[in-house]
Amino acid sequence: PQASLGAAERATNLAGAFAAHGVEGARVLVVDDVTTTGSTLNEAARALRAGGATAVFALAVARED
Repeated sequence: PQASLGAAERATNLAGAFAAHGVEGARVLVVDDVTTTGSTLNEAARALRAGGATAVFALAVARED
């Protein structure tokens, strides 16, 4: 569970969690239900860029303070 982790712990926990294939040259929108530190969106974007996406956009439905 990410909810009880701090920003650094979340980033460490998610490192390498995602991989992207078949996105070469694509513009991708990543949608997250709730964002707290942005670690999930950052790691997803990293994986998409590594997979060849030319642009990655993020949308969060809600933000936790």
